[in-house]
Amino acid sequence: GYPVEDYAGKEGMYLTSSNSASGFRAVYYFAYASSLESIDNLNRTLTIGILILLFITLSAGFSLSISVNKRFSIVLDKIREVSQGNLKITSSRLGNDEIGIFDTSFTRMVGQVNQLIDKNYVMEMKKKDAEFMALQAQINPHFLYNTLDAIGWMCEEERSKEAVEMVNALARLFRISISRGHELI
Repeated sequence: GYPVEDYAGKEGMYLTSSNSASGFRAVYYFAYASSLESIDNLNRTLTIGILILLFITLSAGFSLSISVNKRFSIVLDKIREVSQGNLKITSSRLGNDEIGIFDTSFTRMVGQVNQLIDKNYVMEMKKKDAEFMALQAQINPHFLYNTLDAIGWMCEEERSKEAVEMVNALARLFRISISRGHELI
């Protein structure tokens, strides 16, 4: 029943609140010491929480950075190998993100280039073989005609020993070309 007004003292503060409908008045007391202690505890908890979150964030960032750097190093090593002429690289299965997709695409592209080089090499070899065979087909009749004509002239000049050597050499040449280097025909 005594009127209480807001009062701030040395150890705390009194606050009042009135309810006009019921006529009751509530009095609240806040002790400075416990309020400051609560605020100090809250500051300490927030500071520790922020430091823990900062540590977790830095740790996650550092480990993510190491992981990305390691994966990039694998891709860069492949690029160095290809630039040095090694086209026999294999996929590293680096995941489904951008780095993994780049690695898979790069490996596939190098494989296709390697296949094209092999195919081109085989085609060039076949082309050279065909050119050689065509040239050989042209040379064989001409060579045989010239050799037989030379043997005929040696026989007319009665140089039979040289003619026999030339006939034997021609026979050896035909044996080698027929056998393709094998001993037994």
